[in-house]
Amino acid sequence: MSFTVQRQKDPCTGHELIRMTHNGGQLEATVAPAFGGEVSSLRWNGQELLYRANQFDAPPSGGWRGRAPLLWPAVGRNFGPRRYQEVVAQGADPSEGSFLYKGKEWPIPIHGFAARQIWQVVDTGVTFDSAFVRLRLDSHPRTRQMYPFDFRLEVEHRLTAGRLRSAYRLSALTDGLFASFGNHITLALPGGPEAFDATSLRLSADDPHLLELVPPGLTTGRIAAARPDLADGSARLSDTALLDAVTAGFTSAPAHLELHHPLLPPLSIAQWGSRLVLPAASPGVEEVKLPLNPQHFHFVLWGNRELQFFCPEPWYGLPDSLNTREGVVILGAGETAEWVMEIRINAE
Repeated sequence: MSFTVQRQKDPCTGHELIRMTHNGGQLEATVAPAFGGEVSSLRWNGQELLYRANQFDAPPSGGWRGRAPLLWPAVGRNFGPRRYQEVVAQGADPSEGSFLYKGKEWPIPIHGFAARQIWQVVDTGVTFDSAFVRLRLDSHPRTRQMYPFDFRLEVEHRLTAGRLRSAYRLSALTDGLFASFGNHITLALPGGPEAFDATSLRLSADDPHLLELVPPGLTTGRIAAARPDLADGSARLSDTALLDAVTAGFTSAPAHLELHHPLLPPLSIAQWGSRLVLPAASPGVEEVKLPLNPQHFHFVLWGNRELQFFCPEPWYGLPDSLNTREGVVILGAGETAEWVMEIRINAE
């Protein structure tokens, strides 16, 4: 197997892009350190799988930026009591939220801030069976204006045969840090509206269901609908209820979403994670980890039939998790946690 890593300049922005390839382009992934450290392109045999791949300009008014931004330290919207009243009663911008911590309401934008930061390149390389890019984001004065914790957030994007794994490792440098994780991966579905409608979904949940959503983008904790079709794979994107939905019902990890499109190989998105309890005592001794609670795994579904994009977003947590403290990892100083998203192309 042949893997390569190439560092190049984006011709439009001048920022560095890092491209990993397998077998001369059978599978390619591009990472953009200056744009949230995200995977900005994913190609299978020349077919681009991400919507607006490597397009770093603003989308048309009201449009979605696309690609695959990390959602951290928040997923969705969060509203402390003051901001909730401003949004609901006064019509303030719901994309600007807040959360309560130690009696203060801290401003936090929708999906957090990690996707808007410049990440530092730590290392790149290849092995006999993979290529990898390692990046890091450290807390700084601007992040502390929104999030009063010191942290180090590292990611390893690793390309192997038919797979791309993004493993995020969070290290708390101050006590009491809490955060959720997610990714807004946006798939480009070719073939027009008919192929979009024919796309099917299957979840690994035994009893999948949709959670009730209420304005301004919050969940109530109640079940809106049981969806056994998401368990047997008969659910289709022609069902518009699946184009703005929060799925739940996972009891084990990894949590999977499988997508079957008429013109693409079967795709699988998986997520899992752990919280480090004890570091390795000596070389050769494994760390002691506790798995993250699978009940807090969700796939948030969002899409647009006319623009032919679909987002099977893996989330650990829910909207307003920074206020409810449900679906967050809570760390003391020196403790770490890991959250992993893996994309698998089942071409065989």
